[in-house]
Amino acid sequence: FLTAHLASWGFVVASVDYLERGLRGFLGERPDPPMDDAELTRMVVTLVESENQTEGSLLEGIVSTEAVAITGHSAGGGTSIRFGGDPEVVTYIPLSAGISSDPERMTDLPDKPSLWLTGKTDGIVDPARTIAAFESSSAPTRLVLIDDMGHLGPSDICTIGESGGGVIALALEAGLPIPESLQRLGTDGCGEDDVIEAGWPIVRHFVTSQLRWAFGIDEEPVGMSQEIQSEFPEATFEYDEAL
Repeated sequence: FLTAHLASWGFVVASVDYLERGLRGFLGERPDPPMDDAELTRMVVTLVESENQTEGSLLEGIVSTEAVAITGHSAGGGTSIRFGGDPEVVTYIPLSAGISSDPERMTDLPDKPSLWLTGKTDGIVDPARTIAAFESSSAPTRLVLIDDMGHLGPSDICTIGESGGGVIALALEAGLPIPESLQRLGTDGCGEDDVIEAGWPIVRHFVTSQLRWAFGIDEEPVGMSQEIQSEFPEATFEYDEAL
């Protein structure tokens, strides 16, 4: 719902396979050797650079990696924080992610513009952690909190399967033994009363606006305010910023 949307706006989007976070990884079959997420992300940027210079490549001569942005959901939000400090990164956008309230586990945030977006009913990453990250970030930073959206709302995981509910729901229907912790992680925000697809236009709008501004396409970010709520009648949100 997000990567294809961003590509439709002209961005070259690389969606990375972090195999350590796949279902097989959660069930105990982790890759050997495991890959560091920030290192793997760097490898993907290097690959895009190589394809840009390769004759006959689909990306030949059309990509610039002098400016890079990163967004990620949940654990991917953590990756966006860890990779966000790289020199060519112009902005990082964590979705359903935050920082720990434990000083010993506190993550250093990149000195880069950021956009933090989460659901107000996230039961996996307490929205207070997202708010704390926003409040600790270097300006300019922005925050979007979507009402009645759970942890998986800013992703398309909940829509997998004919009846929705995501891959974990499919596994449970098939009678597979899924650990309780993974059941909770894989279903939070997928309930009948949760805002899912109705909130996607809000996610798309704010991420696109942040990217267009960070890449210098728009001199000022477009529609970054509470005033655009009227444009999204199917879901409501709360917006804040520190400039």
